[in-house]
Amino acid sequence: MIEVVITTPEMLVTEDFRELAAIDWEILVVDEAHRLKNHKSKLAVNLRDGNFTFKRSLLLTGTPLQEETLIEVELTVVQKQYYRALYEKNLKFLHKNKKGGVDGPSLNNLAMQLRKCCNHPFL
Repeated sequence: MIEVVITTPEMLVTEDFRELAAIDWEILVVDEAHRLKNHKSKLAVNLRDGNFTFKRSLLLTGTPLQEETLIEVELTVVQKQYYRALYEKNLKFLHKNKKGGVDGPSLNNLAMQLRKCCNHPFL
């Protein structure tokens, strides 16, 4: 049998922290782990407390915990063609495959169309 306790990070910053620290935990899963970036935060301090023990930890966050790495990737040939056509507002190129009255991309929001082009060559 596996016993599980689900609680909020706020419980680790209250006085109830001592009761949770009394257990030897197998795994600690921390949601919103970006809060641990501040080493002086109450949550980070309590998790480093010698009385709070766990064998493994899993940190969940949508916010990067470290400096990000930028990898520049060149556009494909098709992406370059569409990007140039969008940038130059070349409707002849953008509508060249027009079938059954279906229009090409709307150029009302050019920045959005350029972003789509960079993400996928067939948008």
